[in-house]
Amino acid sequence: GPMWVPFEMRVVVLAAMWLVACGETMPAAPTVRSISPTQGPADVATQVTVGGEAFGLRVVTDFARKAGSRLDDSFTARLGDTALLDVRRSSSAELAATVPAGFASGLYDLTVTDPYGRELVLKGAYRVIASGIPTAVTFTTLPLTVQAGACSRAVALQIVDGFARPAPVAAATAINLTSSVASAQFFTDPSCGFPISAVTIPA
Repeated sequence: GPMWVPFEMRVVVLAAMWLVACGETMPAAPTVRSISPTQGPADVATQVTVGGEAFGLRVVTDFARKAGSRLDDSFTARLGDTALLDVRRSSSAELAATVPAGFASGLYDLTVTDPYGRELVLKGAYRVIASGIPTAVTFTTLPLTVQAGACSRAVALQIVDGFARPAPVAAATAINLTSSVASAQFFTDPSCGFPISAVTIPA
């Protein structure tokens, strides 16, 4: 004869079947391809953009809530073991984040974690550079156009770090002066009477 199934059991069976039918499908993992800029100072927070593919959203379903589903865009990122700040998804191909100040100088791997908890690594992605270390000499005056045989107004030089910020030197530093124009010379006086080939920047 027919077998009767208690109502409570039928409800449980139907609920189990519904959960199986609505199981979450894992999309393909994103790809991380770049970070821009690729370097920054150790003492200043730096805004960066992470480029890649398939930075998608995760649909999270909560059967206990009336709202049912919500979109999860909670990407995280870190350099080495240190988390980046304010990580946010700008598009399916771009994340924005902030590298905090305080990193030690060096080259760091970038790790991005998507809403499914999958980690994506870009090796040697970002270099932190100590600021205040002299790396170049620049003119502080605007570019000049000087006629052949004429004498320009005075120009000034400064020593800067890798981020074009003035960098102090521990001792007076001699700078050799050269020009891409063979006939051009540098002088110490406004009448261009005393040519020089080097100048000393004081500490």
